[in-house]
Amino acid sequence: MSTDAERAPLEEIDLTPSPQLLEALGDIPYKPWQCMAELIDNSFDDFLTDPDLTRGEPREVWITLPKPTDEDLFVSVIDNGRGMSREMLQNALRAGYSGKRRYGSLGLFGMGFNIATARLGNLTEVRTTRAGDPDWLVVEIDLRRLARNDSYKSPLRREPKDDPALHGTEVVVRRLRDEIAEDLKRPRRHAAIRADLGRVYSYLLRSENPVPGVPDGPMAGRGFKLKVNGKNVSPRLPCVWSASRTVTRQGREIPAIKPVDVRLAPALACMDCGHWQNPDLEFDRCVQCESEDLQLRERRIHGWIGVQRYLHESDFGIDFLRNGRKIRVGDRSLFSWENPDDGTLVPEYPVEVPANQGRIVGEIHLDHVPVGYQKLDFNRESREWRYAVTALRGEGPMRPKKAAALGYPPNTSHLGEIFKGYQRAVCDLMPDLSSLEGVDLPGSG
Repeated sequence: MSTDAERAPLEEIDLTPSPQLLEALGDIPYKPWQCMAELIDNSFDDFLTDPDLTRGEPREVWITLPKPTDEDLFVSVIDNGRGMSREMLQNALRAGYSGKRRYGSLGLFGMGFNIATARLGNLTEVRTTRAGDPDWLVVEIDLRRLARNDSYKSPLRREPKDDPALHGTEVVVRRLRDEIAEDLKRPRRHAAIRADLGRVYSYLLRSENPVPGVPDGPMAGRGFKLKVNGKNVSPRLPCVWSASRTVTRQGREIPAIKPVDVRLAPALACMDCGHWQNPDLEFDRCVQCESEDLQLRERRIHGWIGVQRYLHESDFGIDFLRNGRKIRVGDRSLFSWENPDDGTLVPEYPVEVPANQGRIVGEIHLDHVPVGYQKLDFNRESREWRYAVTALRGEGPMRPKKAAALGYPPNTSHLGEIFKGYQRAVCDLMPDLSSLEGVDLPGSG
């Protein structure tokens, strides 16, 4: 016999957050270039998943930033991607929505759009259309009005378009925050943003033959186009020696560029949130979001490690990428060995005279390694990152005498081989200044 308590209907409470949350997201310390990158990620995601990418018009993104003389201050990001349906648009604008098929995406977090636009300003208009659609779908997100009305609902309007073949998405942010407007109007600010974006998206922006004299292989890019106020964003190209250049160490020739391609055991990837499941365990749903949409995908650590054509105090190190976007630029953490007994870090490079200048560089793709929400670093506590470190630099010290003293075999890892051949600041490959004529060196401008 049931009790009154068992028969009573369940009560519910409304957990819909206040619209003021969206405005508060603008206080998250994103730099202007990071805000642009969050919006660019969405465009490049669409390009990367377009089955017709290799055919037809080039894929481009156009950014407009305010100039010192402008009275109408706004930021816009426009692409010629496939555009969105009404359902896709609604989901893309929902705070916290992660979207479907997040595996293999640059836009890893559903809050990215909301954080970026709220950081820039208080009024955002999104316009999108697909080829063949008769109208533009237009949504205006007014943070102040939403807060006043205590509602997340925003009206959708349709605007007829003259050419049914048009397709793409436009994001325009107005009522810019005062500090953002002042920052974007500073002299040379646009050039600095172009340089930041050129570094972060170097792989996606460069062509199939990016570095003359260097075999294409892992350096070849995707050829996307990006412009800021009409000026092309140029990818930061590696200034490296060709793989045909070698040095001889202990009777072995070591090329100046070493390709990296480490194939890992396939693992289940969540198609909803992008999380990779532990390949050593069996799952029927995602441990992150509990989705049942899991698919077996390949995992690779790939790219290259090589020798830069000049020494520099800060401009060297390894760039780490996820889905084509650079997460870490000039990372030098692999140049130190961590003693497993006490956790101390032993610097190994550069220590030759001059001990503060290096030239070992590289680009390593780690599409399966998790990153932080700001996409400024990988999760270095994750098993995926720890395994990648071991795969790239080995378990023991790279210095032979140090390795032997601690009972480790010679380090024959990818980084260990380059280190063995090029750890010294002066060697057969070092050029005189005339051989670098025309090379854009850091600080030369």
